[in-house]
Amino acid sequence: MTAVLTAPAQPAVPALLEPVLARTVRHRTARGLNVVLLVRPELPVAHLTVIAQAGALRDPVATPGLAAMVQGMLREGTPTRDRPAVEEALRRLGSDLELQLDWHAASISLGAAAGDAAAAAELLLDLVAAPAFPAAALDGCRRRLVSRDNGIRRGPWELASRCLDQALFGDGPYGRPLCGDAASLAELCREDLIRFHRGHYGSEGSLLLAVGRFQVGGTMERLEALAERLPTGEPEAAPATPVVPEVAPRVVLIDVPEARQTTLRLGQLGIARHDPDSDRLRLLAAILGGTTESRLNRRLREDLGYTYQAQCLLLPREPRSLFTIAAAVRSDRAGEALRLIDQEVRRLGREPVTPDELGRAQNRLAGIFLRSFQSHQETALQLRRWAVSGFRERHFESYLERLFDSDPGRLCDLAARQIRPGAFMTVAVGPAATLRPQLAGLGELTVARPQDWKQVGREAADEDLISRERR
Repeated sequence: MTAVLTAPAQPAVPALLEPVLARTVRHRTARGLNVVLLVRPELPVAHLTVIAQAGALRDPVATPGLAAMVQGMLREGTPTRDRPAVEEALRRLGSDLELQLDWHAASISLGAAAGDAAAAAELLLDLVAAPAFPAAALDGCRRRLVSRDNGIRRGPWELASRCLDQALFGDGPYGRPLCGDAASLAELCREDLIRFHRGHYGSEGSLLLAVGRFQVGGTMERLEALAERLPTGEPEAAPATPVVPEVAPRVVLIDVPEARQTTLRLGQLGIARHDPDSDRLRLLAAILGGTTESRLNRRLREDLGYTYQAQCLLLPREPRSLFTIAAAVRSDRAGEALRLIDQEVRRLGREPVTPDELGRAQNRLAGIFLRSFQSHQETALQLRRWAVSGFRERHFESYLERLFDSDPGRLCDLAARQIRPGAFMTVAVGPAATLRPQLAGLGELTVARPQDWKQVGREAADEDLISRERR
């Protein structure tokens, strides 16, 4: 006998979250550094993260990649601790540096045994506060970033994502490579890195997260002293994100004749990034393409065998988030797969989801959320999101409340308002000879070679590189 899963009742705040809510201490140092300390004594380890307002949105328009290069050079040492000394210090700690960069922030993290937390904090803040940016290391950092960019452009998933961003955002910040490319990185010099660091890695606006076994009083005193090393002053403002006008939906076909399958990526701009309904829209995304039991996967994978997996995500962008659908499908069935995706998107705004679908998606997202507090590193990521929200009261509880306060009718209305069938920009990476006949009737068709992905932007007009067809 098969049990039928129904939508669960809203849970109380789980016991797993009690340590987060009860043992979190916030402090602002005299220099303006925000500190969030979460005491978790159950394991003798500590995880520290410095987050600076130094994301890729703060890159100059002419030189994308500056934020990435500054962050990559942090591991090269300081005037009093060169790269070999940094590596030796990490070996003694039994750890390594973790660098993360997104559009909105840059972070550098370090884990260590609890007994070495003071040494780890001293090393971490030294690297953030006073990087040497040795000229001899610039070319190596530049080569690593160019190699990363080349590798990304060779992969079909990444190429499809790049082309979608370019088609939607054009020459705006989100239309540029997160870590720059060979041309923009070649323009950067040591003085550019020093100037960017001085403007974006100061104590004001930065955040230190510390998760693990700590003595609160002594830890705060040490962090207060270490924060004295950070540059002072307000962080430079990010360049204004241009308002992206609506663009007519079209299909961009990147011709890769040797591809054994076709990578599809669809996207449209919609809900404001901080809209309270964003979490409910993520719930709809999970129902549409979040698991192997989601609607797209049941049809495209289980029923028809066109794909191994389809995905649906809501990605944070400013000022509006990006609702995106992705799948790698059989090339001879790509056109049919796109039509089936359109049918399922339309159904979300026309028919309420079933209680079974809703319950499965709620349980999955709640489980992911709760499991994210199991490790110190993942807990630090949750604390970062809390900080970005402005340390909103009941931040963790309100997420669960919104997640479970979502009935089928309300979700149907939300889908009808926020997900617009027929308004998706579509990118297909695969063999044009097979795909071109299938894409008839789906809008204007742009065909380009992989090396010409930048030309698919909204202002592209070079007919020697791309061709356009009106269907």
